[in-house]
Amino acid sequence: MKKLILLLLLFFPAIVFGQKFYVSSMEKECEIPVSDYLVKNNKDVTTKRDDADYIIECLLVPKGGGNYKGCLTIVDAKSGAEIARSKEIHKSVTSKDSLHLGKKIFEILADKHLAGLLAKIKK
Repeated sequence: MKKLILLLLLFFPAIVFGQKFYVSSMEKECEIPVSDYLVKNNKDVTTKRDDADYIIECLLVPKGGGNYKGCLTIVDAKSGAEIARSKEIHKSVTSKDSLHLGKKIFEILADKHLAGLLAKIKK
């Protein structure tokens, strides 16, 4: 009985205070690396925007001449306030990655910057 109570006390905060994330992007391919990172790090990812506590927006902007820049923002779903914004990553189109440039930008952002952004969210 004591073990059951101890287990409940350990897991109750994770169940009650779990944060749900929704990943948003104009291009679905850009969401994949961010969603994969969240799942790999045991974050709760939802497919419904209304169910989320936080929205991670994948912003990809063409800069002309085959150049693109991308960044991530984390927005509070209830208030709409921006909580954190990543550094911008700039990439140029080459023949070998022209179709997947957005995905490559967000792979870099997820691997190198998303952990720091998630740390800025109040628990």
